[in-house]
Amino acid sequence: MSIEDHQPSTPYDVGYKKPPQQHQFKKGESGNPKGRPKKSLKPDIPDDFQELIASALLEPVMVKKNGKQCEMTKGKMLVQQLVNDAISGPASVRVQIFKMLDAMGISQKAEERFDQKLAALADQDLWTPEMEKTLEGIEAKFIEEDDETGDTIGE
Repeated sequence: MSIEDHQPSTPYDVGYKKPPQQHQFKKGESGNPKGRPKKSLKPDIPDDFQELIASALLEPVMVKKNGKQCEMTKGKMLVQQLVNDAISGPASVRVQIFKMLDAMGISQKAEERFDQKLAALADQDLWTPEMEKTLEGIEAKFIEEDDETGDTIGE
């Protein structure tokens, strides 16, 4: 069978909005058989991504601190900058830092060390009523209601 066998006996006019028949879509066949490619749901993260971040944070950098040149890691610089921003910035940053410390269990370790030192002081009979009042004042400052969760901070 040739193309001529499929063509009608009357001539086909080629022109505006009338492409040649051999260039028209065939019946039942899509003009885009492969279709549009699907969108990727998540970006490809390399397997060694954590190693890349860890190595970048461990890179040494020369820093001027208090007028002196000293060497420290990028990770240490990042932590110092985060703490400095928390101190000088809005309260929301401080809340985020405390939440991070809680998630890492650091605040609990610090509380345990504080309790150990407090117990050592109590054993030495150096504890005075003035110290007790000061401690109660500090505890009152740290036991405040958290607006978002209703939990108490410091307990």
